Amino acid sequence: MRNVFEALYEISQVLNSTFDPQELLTRMIDLVIQHTGAERGFIFTKDALNIARNMEEETIDECMSKSVVRGVYENEKPLLTIDAQVEPRFQGSESILKGRVRSICAVPLIHSGLVQGIIYVDSSLKQGMFDENTLRFLELFSNIASLSLMNATKFNKLKQETLKLQGLGELIGVSEPMQVVFDLIKKASATNCPVFIRGESGTGKELVARAIHTHSDRTNNEFVPLYCGGLPETLIESELFGYKKGAFTGATQDKEGLFESATQGTLFLDEACDIPMTVQAKLLRVLQEGEIRRVGDTKLIKVDVRIISATNKDPLVEIREKRFREDLYYRLNVLEIKVPPLRDRKEDISMLANYLLEKYGKKYKKEGFTFSKSAIKKLETLRWPGNVRQLENSVQRILVTTSENPIPESAIAVEDSSSEPEQTLEKTEKELVLERLRAYGGNKSKTAKTLGISLRTLYYKLKEWGEG
Repeated sequence: MRNVFEALYEISQVLNSTFDPQELLTRMIDLVIQHTGAERGFIFTKDALNIARNMEEETIDECMSKSVVRGVYENEKPLLTIDAQVEPRFQGSESILKGRVRSICAVPLIHSGLVQGIIYVDSSLKQGMFDENTLRFLELFSNIASLSLMNATKFNKLKQETLKLQGLGELIGVSEPMQVVFDLIKKASATNCPVFIRGESGTGKELVARAIHTHSDRTNNEFVPLYCGGLPETLIESELFGYKKGAFTGATQDKEGLFESATQGTLFLDEACDIPMTVQAKLLRVLQEGEIRRVGDTKLIKVDVRIISATNKDPLVEIREKRFREDLYYRLNVLEIKVPPLRDRKEDISMLANYLLEKYGKKYKKEGFTFSKSAIKKLETLRWPGNVRQLENSVQRILVTTSENPIPESAIAVEDSSSEPEQTLEKTEKELVLERLRAYGGNKSKTAKTLGISLRTLYYKLKEWGEG
């Protein structure tokens, strides 16, 4: 056997390079066979994840000793035998006699004081194939392997739970802010009310909208997204409502709008605060009356569409600056979901980075790469102003440009803005409002008037800040 420390270092690198439990078991059994010289090897887990090597045509049940496996599992102690053919305790074992097994070594996989499975190797070549060094090696190996297997199992369990929730792998997280988002997604999915999603660019607002649609009773119908940022008034109006032939130059035939395309489905208005004011008025009518009129037409068309809106702006600032209708805002904002920036959910960065590394490893044919602990630590120290989108782009660049595995900290060359002040627009507005409120002795009517907002907006904002 090679130097134990060298072997264990290699093993730790290999086992920490995947979060796929079955792939992990495959690597584990290959490493066990390689480093012990065993003819055959098996790994069994209590979660029914099993792997075997060099069985030829026998089944696992035929070639393993059930008594060995059961004894190691129940007693939580390893087993080593020099020659099973002559030891009295194995004389009644049909599998050992049939397979002419001589040397056996088996150790439990223990994590948090509980047996998670068994590593079993044997050989029929000669007696004494395994010795105390083999046993010690397998015990050390099992310590590393059990932790890796538990981490992979937990990762996949959480990933499957989040995949069931939103159907998109990138929308994952264990942080408290994301658990709030997941809870609101569940609640929104159970209704057809309008939802207003707020969050910085790159936080995954469209993923949240798609998750709501996917888990609602509208899932079998269309999810129709429209990015409203920078679109001219005429274009966004014809996109939303459609037009009649001859309504304008180039309108050579009737065209249905997105409201009709999304009938009985979901219309997602991304950057809704950028919708022109004249179109906002027509959008308000749709919400009130449930009907649209194509551009250039006189006929009203009934529509049944759920609207989910999103913005990276503060809508109350937009209302104050007369760029967004207050009545439309309250129509769209029946349920609000705030998607946290990545800097406020740092405990999710490791999981997201590893998920993205696996995803793009398959795409770029660079599977098996993993981040070193120092690289993960570096990723977690960055502020990520571009949020998950920036992390995704960074992982792709790192994967394409590096050849070292595990990926070292030196490969993490991400432009960061951690020197920027933490002050945000929302925080600045809150300080301004509360300062003005104090100046007027708590008089909300005067405060709202001097701020140029309605009293209703002020009450809403104070309630949101917990100052109401």
